[in-house]
Amino acid sequence: MSCFIMDERALAALAVAAEKLLNHGFDYFGFDAPRSLYDALADCRTEVYRDYSAPLIYAKLYALNARACAGRYREDADITPPDVDFSGVDVTHAPQYADHSYKVCPWHYQLAKLVDCYCYQTDEDATRGDELAKAMRELSNTLRGFIVQHSADYMAAPWGTL
Repeated sequence: MSCFIMDERALAALAVAAEKLLNHGFDYFGFDAPRSLYDALADCRTEVYRDYSAPLIYAKLYALNARACAGRYREDADITPPDVDFSGVDVTHAPQYADHSYKVCPWHYQLAKLVDCYCYQTDEDATRGDELAKAMRELSNTLRGFIVQHSADYMAAPWGTL
């Protein structure tokens, strides 16, 4: 197993998706973030409106990723995130509907791969027990469940019969 710090634009895309999911809730994407993600990112809220902030989430995602790599390679962790331009990194879109249900779109898969990559990169001894790492694994499971339950093949399969 190897470990690397994810590209800053990929981490920014994760931060933007998390911000939107946490601020807009279930009706925005068709699934909600796990409670653990709300809790793990509670310190990433703005002071005035108490909204979750993508730049604050980005910094926290980066720090965990940097700590994982430092632990893996027995180095000192520089948890200072590089500057990133948040424009053009939003991979999410408003929900689409088909057959009285949410439709699985290509962006769901792209987000799932970003989340899974992040989970893989932070699954190190130094960070495995971190609350954010656990919350991101739960988000991965939630997103995968959404994709499966709203896929055409799942919808076409019989319910409770052979």
